[in-house]
Amino acid sequence: ISFTARVTAPSGAASGVADTVTILAQGAQEGETATAVLHSTVRLRLTLEPSYRTVDGTQKYSGQGKSVFYAHTLTNSWSTADSVTLSAASSPAGWTQRFYTDPDGDGSPADGSLIGGPLDLPANGGSVDLILEVVIPSGLTLPLTHVSAVTATGSASAPSVTAEVRVSVVATFEDPGRAV
Repeated sequence: ISFTARVTAPSGAASGVADTVTILAQGAQEGETATAVLHSTVRLRLTLEPSYRTVDGTQKYSGQGKSVFYAHTLTNSWSTADSVTLSAASSPAGWTQRFYTDPDGDGSPADGSLIGGPLDLPANGGSVDLILEVVIPSGLTLPLTHVSAVTATGSASAPSVTAEVRVSVVATFEDPGRAV
């Protein structure tokens, strides 16, 4: 005997809610029993998580006129494939932001390519590693904190997901007459 158990989460169930179903089968002739336990967890259709990976750590430190890079993982937890569009809103405005693929998931943009359109994510946990590049403009008044609101929007009717990246630019001082 084989069967399929279908678990449907109630409308409006919060993300992270877990349910456990125990199935007990008992044979009529020999009195044998078998038990199976199914665990289901309600997940968001799309998740966009920072991955905190960098090859050597240098891509997260930079200065005016240069770039910083932030790795993320985008995952589709739904039972159907999805085409996802990425966007980034800048505050203050005027900072250049670009997305790159990260084929080996190491957080380095060196082996990636510029993302110019929607990303196709397979169903049931299909994911892609990507990198957000934030270009720090020259001539800033310091100190300053820039916020990038990164949004992933699926083609289905699910809500978008957003991650926030903060870039802090601070003033530095160097005294050429003093050696440390």
